[in-house]
Amino acid sequence: MASSEDTAQSIMAQAQALIEQVERDLAASDEEFRRLGIDPVQLRARLQAQMSDADQEQARQAVQADMDAVEQEVREEIARRSFAAPSGRTSPRRRPMI
Repeated sequence: MASSEDTAQSIMAQAQALIEQVERDLAASDEEFRRLGIDPVQLRARLQAQMSDADQEQARQAVQADMDAVEQEVREEIARRSFAAPSGRTSPRRRPMI
């Protein structure tokens, strides 16, 4: 039987694994830029300078929408697992018939 704490820990472990994967992907892309002779820090600074306030706000809203969707999925998964988990009740003990 999985408790809600186990479920929360499982979800947190999955989220941490995803964060680590994104960090590895970002490091790999930075390394690819460097291999091509492009400084990733300068590239980001230049791209950010070219973005208008509206573009930056649109990007912030897109990130927030993604975060909201992830949080909704987590809530749904917790609810799904709570209904799928056994309730902990056992059938009544059989008593010998006389």
